[in-house]
Amino acid sequence: MDHFILPSGIDHYIKIPYKCTIKYIPGDFLTFPERHGWKDNHIPEDDAFGGREPSEVEAFFQTWLYFGMLLEVLHVAGVEADTYDFVSRDDVHGTAFITTKSLSSLIRRWQRKYRVSSECHCWLFVTGEYQPTEKFLKLSGCKKKPCWRKLVTMTDIEGLHTIVAVLQKVHWFIERYCGIRENTKIIPAAKSWPVDDTVALSIAALGFTFSEAIEDIYRVRGGSKLSWNVDTLLKDRLRRANWCPSLIDTTVTDFSIDGLYYLGANPQRDTEDHAQCTELRCVSKGLNRDVYRTRHVTDDCQCEHHEPSMDRMLDIISNGGTPLVVWTETDGKPLHLQEYKSTPGHVPSVEIGADGMPVIPERVPIYVAISHVWADGLGNEHQNSLPACQLSRIQRLVDEVYGFGPNGKPGHAPFWMDTLCVPVRKAHDVFRKKCIVAMRNIYQQAAAVLVLDAGIQKIPVSAPLADQSMALYESGWVRRLWTFQEGFLARQLLFCVQDASIHVETMEQQISDYTKNLRRHGHYTPFVDIARGNVTSYYTLLKGAVARSFASKNDARIRRVLCAATILGMDPTPFLDPERPIDDLPQKVSLADLRMETFLRYMGRFPAGIIFNRLPRLQRDGYRWAPKSLMAGRVVDMMRGMDVVHDYNGIGRMCRIDGSSVALAVEYPGFKLHSSSFAWVEGSRMVLSSSPGSQKSLYQVELLPEGDGDFGRWNEGLQYYLVVTKFSTKEADVWGPAILGSRRPDDGLKLRHECCARIKLIPAALEDNLLVVPGEKLQEDTLWFVQ
Repeated sequence: MDHFILPSGIDHYIKIPYKCTIKYIPGDFLTFPERHGWKDNHIPEDDAFGGREPSEVEAFFQTWLYFGMLLEVLHVAGVEADTYDFVSRDDVHGTAFITTKSLSSLIRRWQRKYRVSSECHCWLFVTGEYQPTEKFLKLSGCKKKPCWRKLVTMTDIEGLHTIVAVLQKVHWFIERYCGIRENTKIIPAAKSWPVDDTVALSIAALGFTFSEAIEDIYRVRGGSKLSWNVDTLLKDRLRRANWCPSLIDTTVTDFSIDGLYYLGANPQRDTEDHAQCTELRCVSKGLNRDVYRTRHVTDDCQCEHHEPSMDRMLDIISNGGTPLVVWTETDGKPLHLQEYKSTPGHVPSVEIGADGMPVIPERVPIYVAISHVWADGLGNEHQNSLPACQLSRIQRLVDEVYGFGPNGKPGHAPFWMDTLCVPVRKAHDVFRKKCIVAMRNIYQQAAAVLVLDAGIQKIPVSAPLADQSMALYESGWVRRLWTFQEGFLARQLLFCVQDASIHVETMEQQISDYTKNLRRHGHYTPFVDIARGNVTSYYTLLKGAVARSFASKNDARIRRVLCAATILGMDPTPFLDPERPIDDLPQKVSLADLRMETFLRYMGRFPAGIIFNRLPRLQRDGYRWAPKSLMAGRVVDMMRGMDVVHDYNGIGRMCRIDGSSVALAVEYPGFKLHSSSFAWVEGSRMVLSSSPGSQKSLYQVELLPEGDGDFGRWNEGLQYYLVVTKFSTKEADVWGPAILGSRRPDDGLKLRHECCARIKLIPAALEDNLLVVPGEKLQEDTLWFVQ
């Protein structure tokens, strides 16, 4: 594991014991068990591993799967090594451990065989079985010198095929014994194997590294990439740091074993209460406005609060202007207000200079908008004020970005901050609503948005880029939906670190160059770039979805709808209407749900895959396919619940049916279920059999109702359907998303969204031993009006 990188100052915290009793000698990897007295039925534990002692079984698998994979892959790559190159002994007790400190240097020797021009962009296009395609065999290359196609030979490609065969064999064991066990009571799960968790983790870590290496060295495109999901030990460390289950689940989805190993070394401790949270949803109450306290720069500071003139602020807002503040500390009223008149729709460009800082052209609004997380203590629930120490610090940070006054002369730069510039008192509610309506222009027309996040500000500008990238990923600012809008709207976005402000584009480029340099030196740790990419991809996601609010987290769902309207350029006014009677609705609907429904109708178009989301959903017919909330307050929650939205193409359109009821029209394949067999369904699990023509297909189906209970609402008077993203043609361990829908005989094309589900193809031969639900395959472009 010590070939992975860790946060600066942190030592490797998982030691892998050396359990082998014999050395692995390179030969035929696949026949190693047979050569050492293991029969075929001993390997998959059906015969209790041939009756062997657990210690013998563990030693065998470490020898074969770890050292066999290690030495065979390097041998095929033309790099010779020995078992004892990877064994070290404890200085005190003499205990033997595995070390991979030399692995990166050996991989560099492998890389040197394929040194090509930086301008060469040739790739090896392969099928799912890593066989070169005809396209590869016929192309002659890009003619750059040296071109990769001129260096690689069919012998190299055959070697790649051998390496992949080794990795796939190892991966089979990792998935069977260490992967997610699907205890569905239909297909038996694997029994346990007597291999220590740390040993299994090291096997997966090595397999992951080699999988990344072959993709880079052989420039592979098109193959099925293996996943190495051994994360129990690493997830436990995140749980002990009080991470929310939904954040842990998202993190495991975002990162492979290298990123989880990094995060597990020193995870930031979460102080919120996640006792009621689930893997799909964070329900932490967040800020408690009754005990919220605005913080000083230091805990022992007792300086006074300062507030801008409220009369002047209300005048500026009434006149359609934006109030800006400047902290001077030179007179009796050091917090001065300025007025900026925005020009809706006019967003001047700002270029980046050689020093990485924005270059301000003429007529660009000269103010900085501050973006922060209220949990860091820069908010105020009772008045528009901050302590003098915080005002001095913020003004200094703003001036370091732009050292000028309102007329372009040396002086203080004005800034906008919600705590100071959005009236918070109940009596000023009408002015606060005006600020929300104007929010898009406020952030969009600022010369820059400066992010103040407590976690990011702890990182020195000189810190390793891996630390910077992961600090950004872990930051409260990125996780919180309402602050992320501000970064999305920014023309120039800067993060305040410990001793400087860094432009987000500069940080992105530095991290991208850093990961490329790591690969050149034999380190395959893509988590650094993944962390950066996930943060920037949230910007892309949010262009279609979500935003921010200024008050505490009470009524948070209402505020997220308002923010989504802001970020999409909608007029938020319809969503700001005061509560109206809703008793006349056919179903009881909360005000938050009504506003969400209004927002959905305003949008009208969505990625079709939204119907497969597993977030808590609205309950009124017509909207049951839609998430109940825009991201439970955090970007990561949206990504976790909506991961399928971006994997399946197509646009869903809201429409009216029968003149009144609404639905989302999408096109997907599906199955019509024969309801006479529902008595055979065990809880929320079933086996579905379909017979298109002479070909029979068998599917394992698991229903996923909200609340993790069994689906117990079968009604023989309804016709049930299973909508899927595609018809699987190959048996696999991968589940595909689906939904269960119902239709009354007189409902025409309408389909009521009952619950989410998942489905995978299983061997048809199993049907003889199982009770199945017959189903009829429908067209791949079947039109569904999902309600």
